[in-house]
Amino acid sequence: PDHPMNTCTQIGHLSQDVELGQTKNGTAVLNCTIATNRSIPKGDSYVDEATFVSFTMWGKRAEAFARHHQKGSRACITGRLTMETWEDRSTGAPRSKLKMTAEEWEFVSDRGESSSPKATSSPQGIPAYDDTDTPF
Repeated sequence: PDHPMNTCTQIGHLSQDVELGQTKNGTAVLNCTIATNRSIPKGDSYVDEATFVSFTMWGKRAEAFARHHQKGSRACITGRLTMETWEDRSTGAPRSKLKMTAEEWEFVSDRGESSSPKATSSPQGIPAYDDTDTPF
């Protein structure tokens, strides 16, 4: 394609409980970290190398995700990478962090099978997840 693509999918376990809050205008915002493992050869065996990815999720999707996930939950999230920048409070030095903005999520069983919650429209016209027919 003629344009850059910024898509990221992570499948792993949440390394912390979800933090669900609201912006000043009442939009739900969720922050969390997902851990993914990669097996690396070491001698005659393999060792797991963990990667921790911080992510933010917004709106109805965030609310639905928070209802079904906590520390240790297995999840699949898809979104885009974003660079957050700020000034260090004590030194004033510029700081940055690569983070994921999760735009979709799926349930994932411990066997790695996934299924998407039923998608519906939210009042803002952004697809939201309706989990009323989810069995848990």
